[in-house]
Amino acid sequence: MNAQKEEPLKVKFDNPGWSETTGCIRVVDDISENVQLSFSSQYEEFNFVDDNKVSNGFSPLGYKGLKVLYELDQDNTSLLNIHVNVGKKADGTGNTWDGMYQPLVSGKGEISFDFSSEVKDLQKIKIIKVQQAEAGFANVLIKKVILIKENGTEEQLKPFAATGVGLPNVLESATLNYRGQYGNVQIVGSDGGSLTYNPADNTMQIYTLEFAEKPTISLKLLPNKDEKDQYENLKPISYDFNVNNATQVFTFDKSNITVPMIELRLSNFTVGAGNVTVKSVKRGIIYPTSTATPNSKNTAYWGTYSNNLANVELSGEGVEVYNVTIEGKKLKFTRRANNKVAKGEGVIVKCGGGSFNVDVINDEVTAAAANENLLKATPKTVQKIASETEKLYYLTKDDSHKLGFYWGAADGKSLPNAVPGKAYLAIPNTYHLSKTRSIDIDDPETTDIEGVKAERVQHDAIYNLAGQRVGKLSKGINIVGNKKVLVK
Repeated sequence: MNAQKEEPLKVKFDNPGWSETTGCIRVVDDISENVQLSFSSQYEEFNFVDDNKVSNGFSPLGYKGLKVLYELDQDNTSLLNIHVNVGKKADGTGNTWDGMYQPLVSGKGEISFDFSSEVKDLQKIKIIKVQQAEAGFANVLIKKVILIKENGTEEQLKPFAATGVGLPNVLESATLNYRGQYGNVQIVGSDGGSLTYNPADNTMQIYTLEFAEKPTISLKLLPNKDEKDQYENLKPISYDFNVNNATQVFTFDKSNITVPMIELRLSNFTVGAGNVTVKSVKRGIIYPTSTATPNSKNTAYWGTYSNNLANVELSGEGVEVYNVTIEGKKLKFTRRANNKVAKGEGVIVKCGGGSFNVDVINDEVTAAAANENLLKATPKTVQKIASETEKLYYLTKDDSHKLGFYWGAADGKSLPNAVPGKAYLAIPNTYHLSKTRSIDIDDPETTDIEGVKAERVQHDAIYNLAGQRVGKLSKGINIVGNKKVLVK
């Protein structure tokens, strides 16, 4: 079995108050709108400020109100709210959390506060924030946060706290300011939970981090084994940033994670500060073996393969990797110089048993051009593939146990359930061979079988294999004009 899947991950911040000291991170306050937030536990909060209105507050004089535009995917109006935190009143009375609250309603919404009526007796607004009042998990897109002046003009606030207080718990992406060595953020799942990996699992985890540009500080991924003893017997997975590529790919498997991992962090190992913009983090799962099927003569096993997550190298008993093209009216199998397969391309594999091994590699691998290989990669998830300009085939056995490429649908225009990790044959309609519903591959290196559609055969004399003349083509091999013709 060779299954592949990919999921988006997020960046999580721990102990936001630590940002006031060296050795930790702060979020750079340079994003003004459309920020995706994820809240995963009670009392998490997120501040809105600008360069002149930091967490020590500002006077509401000159402003008549506030509005927040948002989109909420959680149908729980008590879970998240907007809080205008006024702190203690001018006379010293009140609590630090005093202020005005309004719950976020699911869907596209807008919340407004009227300063003239709500805070007329106050001298300072301490913090404007979105916070989670109850335990649970919710996503919210904050589109804009706007202060409205007395003259009606608007002033947009930035949804990042300049001081590090009240950082978002989880972000889809973020610009990070590493303020010193060993500053780190946690990479978590789409639900905010910790990532785990057990080397006893028969899987490979592939992580893809996309940055706005190549980082200038030395970042490492640090898998933690134990919360109390985070660094014992661990082998940090290092990024190689000495390449002109802002997208970095690495793997976890038994070769580099030898003890169970309970979480994953992106840590700065540079003495000093530096900014890095994380655009996206994804995790893919690959089973490190793939299956092959014997041909009807049991002389070789064949299987198709593709990988949409990384470049790989295939290995195992008698493994040979081939491209497939058309020569005349026949399929032509061309063996590759090596067994490397580029990300996103399809191949067919010959081997000596029912499976072959898959190893992720960091080598640069160039995919074969379309005219050099008619095999295509299947998508990352099971889905239907269709084409009006090609006939689509998948590798399987028919009822008589003949291995070959067969139309995936009755008209050859689709594959109803393309399986990840495999490859399919796409023959353009301009080729005569595209009229053929099936093509046997007993041994592609020596096969001389043509696929021919019955109604396209000219009116030559037709003989069966016993040498008897017959009136029409029959299922099996026929002799027409001194040529062998296979009818399915």
